[in-house]
Amino acid sequence: GRAGLDDLAGADLGDESTLARLGELRARHSPDEAAALLDQARLRCAALGKFPDAARLFFIDEALQQASNIEVARYRAGLFRGYTRVADLGCGIGADSLAMAEVAASVLAVERDPVRARLAAANVAARGLAVRVDVVCADWTSLALDVEAAFADPGRRVGGRRVFHLDQMEPPLAALLALQSRL
Repeated sequence: GRAGLDDLAGADLGDESTLARLGELRARHSPDEAAALLDQARLRCAALGKFPDAARLFFIDEALQQASNIEVARYRAGLFRGYTRVADLGCGIGADSLAMAEVAASVLAVERDPVRARLAAANVAARGLAVRVDVVCADWTSLALDVEAAFADPGRRVGGRRVFHLDQMEPPLAALLALQSRL
């Protein structure tokens, strides 16, 4: 897949060129792979505002929309400077985990969605940070967290709709307060 994505770098990915791009891709890939490659190439273009190195990272649309941009992620990561092991709980595709790895010796990135966890692991590897970031696919509320500090950015959408009450966010405030008492 990486070679196919490299071939699309710099190509016209606009809607009017979709058929031409898919035709080129289908000459070397299955129809499903061709569609996935085109989608990923477009997501990489859309991600440039949040990730300057988007051309080497992996995304899905909803997770990209929810991901912290690099400036915000680095600001928040700065709060963990000096810690040995920190956790990013509900790490999504890994934006905050990547930034935390710049300031902490070790990061535990926990994501319960298996697709997002795999993308986070791929993004960690793409940045060469696999020795500093452990990506785990699990529900963090059921894990014994061996960390000094933890970060969670609750999801504010449920079923595609924005929520405004703290108990409707994922994870709910009660779970975050329970974690705070354990650390």
